Amino acid sequence: TGRRRGVRASVLTGALAAIAAALITYGAIRFFSPPAVQGAPVHLQFVPPAGMMPVTSPESQNFALSPDGRTLCFLAAQGSERALYLRALDSLAIRKVEGTEHAFSPFWSPDGAWIGYSAGGKLWKTPFAGGVAQAICDVSPAGAVASWGGNTILFIDRPGGRTEIFRVADSGGTAVRVTTVTRAQWRHGWPHVLADGRHFLYLAST
Repeated sequence: TGRRRGVRASVLTGALAAIAAALITYGAIRFFSPPAVQGAPVHLQFVPPAGMMPVTSPESQNFALSPDGRTLCFLAAQGSERALYLRALDSLAIRKVEGTEHAFSPFWSPDGAWIGYSAGGKLWKTPFAGGVAQAICDVSPAGAVASWGGNTILFIDRPGGRTEIFRVADSGGTAVRVTTVTRAQWRHGWPHVLADGRHFLYLAST
């Protein structure tokens, strides 16, 4: 009987010790862990203001979401003027990207500091925070579709221009061809640089 009482007491003591250790651990985790970060509100409804019409164009990227997922850059027209506009997803305010009249196919730099686009037969980049646009290289007068990864931009001319994908440094310079259309194909398109900055996807039309 005494041995059974000893075993029971030992088991009870062990259980209480385990519970106490669990409570202490939980308390320590709660005390030393950083406070939970509340997600920012996101307004998913997109209704352009009166007089503004989003532009849709075949073989073009008509909008682009920033790398951090917080800002939408889109192409829209007000009257006869076509330009790029920005809208943060935690706000309903819209602002024009100055100097982007007649732009096509917006795209972002990997760090979100620049917005790229094509206009007037050239590829351009302009600071997200505002500033002077910089020319990168020549493209088709009809515009181009591009993707930015690392320090490299891949682009393809819109229909009427070159049918293969080219590469250019984001600082500007001479574009170099990176794909070759085979006999079974008539065009390459929609280049997209992957997250590693070394590989890319593209569409081959046959």
